[in-house]
Amino acid sequence: MIQELSEGIFVGESGAFFIENYSASSKSSKNEEQSTLIKVNKSEIDTEKTKTSEVVSWGPSNSGPKKVLELIAKIGVAGKAVQVATAAHFGTGLSIYEEDDKGELIKKPFRAVPGLNEFDKRNNINLFYSEFINDLEIHDLGFVEFCLLNNYEDVRLIKRHDPIFCRFEVMNESTGKIENVYLNPDWTNYNEKYTSKVPCFSQYDYWEDIKEYCKQKGYRKFIIPFHYVKNGVIYYNKPMWHAPLLNGWADIILSVPEVKKRIAEQALNFQYLVHISEKYFIQKFGQTPSRENVWDKFTPEERKNKTREVVTAMDKHLKGKEAAGRSMMVPMVKGPDGKEEKTIIIEPIENKIKEGAMLPDASAGNTEILFAKGIPPAIVGVAIPGSNNGGRSGSDIREGYTVMCANMVINRTISLLPFYLIRDWNNWGDNLVGAFANTILTTLDKETSGATETTPS
Repeated sequence: MIQELSEGIFVGESGAFFIENYSASSKSSKNEEQSTLIKVNKSEIDTEKTKTSEVVSWGPSNSGPKKVLELIAKIGVAGKAVQVATAAHFGTGLSIYEEDDKGELIKKPFRAVPGLNEFDKRNNINLFYSEFINDLEIHDLGFVEFCLLNNYEDVRLIKRHDPIFCRFEVMNESTGKIENVYLNPDWTNYNEKYTSKVPCFSQYDYWEDIKEYCKQKGYRKFIIPFHYVKNGVIYYNKPMWHAPLLNGWADIILSVPEVKKRIAEQALNFQYLVHISEKYFIQKFGQTPSRENVWDKFTPEERKNKTREVVTAMDKHLKGKEAAGRSMMVPMVKGPDGKEEKTIIIEPIENKIKEGAMLPDASAGNTEILFAKGIPPAIVGVAIPGSNNGGRSGSDIREGYTVMCANMVINRTISLLPFYLIRDWNNWGDNLVGAFANTILTTLDKETSGATETTPS
């Protein structure tokens, strides 16, 4: 037996059922089936209170993206990995193609599409995309704000918001949707005064539905968070490539220069440890006619000066390039047992920290980051640790980059969504196709310039 607890929420013998937007769908003549949304227990998520609502914290102390950016800034190979991934994704920038009836694509300049050229002048599409794609490649998540004309018929402006400033509002319990995004320049030192709330839609929402809702609510701007595949998370993505940054490899990489620095600052950079017996000084200065040791008759200050003279002369004898191949005459004395003893012992100091020690660990950490980000090490001049093949030939670099660009197809499916939303909203034409063409490196015998541009298939 099914029992309706409230509008759209039913309980049966097998479980509870939530019908999204029940009041609207029950009146629809289309009788369209609604998708099921996940509902989240607020007590199980970390939130922060604002004046008007609750926002979902991003990472420990609400500083998850900030911590990642700080690590990337400190680890050179991580920054390079993001740069290379962004460049491979962006290619030569957004290109526009017109699809004919046969499915063939003809490249068109922006000025050939009514409205597009003016939109580009106002928004600088490729500058926007270079930043937006960078966000996706770092966080698997990018926030885009769309601003509408007063008649709601055109998207006038687009703006990329840095994810470090963006936080989701806790999803609405009755709809299962995240309805707003909050913007603040410093979430770790939160100040209500600097917080803005912007309506939010999903990348899965249809543009006409968004347009109609904006008209009903009077919204002239909204944010859509575009994201790569989410794995087991509701709000913020947890990129797989962050694993080596957060599981200890970053600590190893960062510890190597610090340890090296401390060794350089604090190590005893001596080649020898010289032991000088007091018997040396007794022998050196001899005896008086009454067979008393001259050394014993020196005052403490005189002994100190004499010792300094000997040490200075010996140090000068041992140091510098001139010391190579030199010998030293060291007097011997007889001990009480009649055996001869050395009065000076020179002991070479072994460098316990070998040159290049710890560097293999750092190299392994760097490679972990590159592998996690899908960057062939050869592209950034790194050889695979333990490999006999340096892996840095022109062919390795060229083929590695080609494979990397081919793997960007799924990523570009997401990054092109803002373009297609604007294309449809501004009525630029259904036959207009957006793509990020790549410059593919080749050999000079095939292409005199050494490169050729790909065309989307």
